[in-house]
Amino acid sequence: MTTINHNRLNSILLLSVKNKPQILQMLQNLINNAPQHIALLNQFVVAEQTEQARQLLHKVRGSFATIGADELAKQALILEDQLAAVSAIAPEAIQPFIALYQQSCSELQTVVNSHASQPCEPTEKLDLNNLHRLLLTQNMQACNVVLQGNTELKQLLPEKQAALFFHLVASLDFAAAARLLQDHLPTGTLGK
Repeated sequence: MTTINHNRLNSILLLSVKNKPQILQMLQNLINNAPQHIALLNQFVVAEQTEQARQLLHKVRGSFATIGADELAKQALILEDQLAAVSAIAPEAIQPFIALYQQSCSELQTVVNSHASQPCEPTEKLDLNNLHRLLLTQNMQACNVVLQGNTELKQLLPEKQAALFFHLVASLDFAAAARLLQDHLPTGTLGK
């Protein structure tokens, strides 16, 4: 089961191409903080400190909802609501949430590792015609092609156009991104 919305996470990474190392570090911090948060959550539930447990769940929910861990955010909200309605819950009631939290962190770690290990320079030459076709057909694979070829795209497009292009792809406005890329296709191609 996939616990992370990879389209949303890729959009975040695309929107912040210049700050990608910082975003990856922020994601790593979320992962690194999980064991401490899980221990605290267990401690708060056992000690019947419902307000502290709710605040911690709220913090986790906000952080993970932003990066596309929708199911984790949903389950955190359910627990928050349960804690608001009662003075205590059984420690075993939070175990499914903890398992989902750990699974989400594991999946997120895989994403962070794959992006951190990507070489600065693309290993293959960017196929602009293929990218243009993917954009025209609204194919989500375009996001991955743009991530892998971001260095070439920055060299190909003027700075402001590159920033706009990355923004358009990240916001999934593929038609506008295709129009912007059209002028930069190799001579004699129609991008179809």
